[in-house]
Amino acid sequence: MKRKITKLCFCVFAAAVFALLFSFAVYANSMQKMFDDELYGKVVRLHVIANSDSWEDQEAKIHVRDSILEYINGLTENAECAENACYIIKENLNEISMYVNRQVQSLGYSYNAQVKFSPERYPVRYYNSFAFPSGVYDSLRIVLGEGEGKNWWCVLYPSVCTALSSDICDILEDGGVSQRVTDIMCSDNVRFRFALFDLFN
Repeated sequence: MKRKITKLCFCVFAAAVFALLFSFAVYANSMQKMFDDELYGKVVRLHVIANSDSWEDQEAKIHVRDSILEYINGLTENAECAENACYIIKENLNEISMYVNRQVQSLGYSYNAQVKFSPERYPVRYYNSFAFPSGVYDSLRIVLGEGEGKNWWCVLYPSVCTALSSDICDILEDGGVSQRVTDIMCSDNVRFRFALFDLFN
């Protein structure tokens, strides 16, 4: 009798675990579809990788970051959507590359910068009051020299890299990201939600 009860308890526990995992998987799949439809194609990311972790190379990274943000914002200020911004960046990629390399040379460095615009996978990124999910985004990638130092990434379009945290979700919505997505990204339990999303993806 005791053996049967133990077996029954195990079956109930296994069924509960399976149901829980299935629910999490369904949730993660629904989030994936929502981000595919309403987020990934609505933003453009920026990824700057330093030559090394030396103080000088990290300062160069910050200088290039600030310069390229101002330069790209000037190019895309009249862009109506991320697709339009992508087109503008692609059309001006050679000029962007020359601009970045001039910035590096102005600091006295002998290494060059590689500039590329293509889809790139990003990890989940947490900020003070919001987060961006992991996934593949259109991305302007700038690699300084050997590209062996700490990197820096943000959202290039809509321009939120220098915005206040409290304004970011409003800026994203103005850029075309749906409110239901920004509600998830700015919610109090966003870390828990994205942890589940990453676990099942």
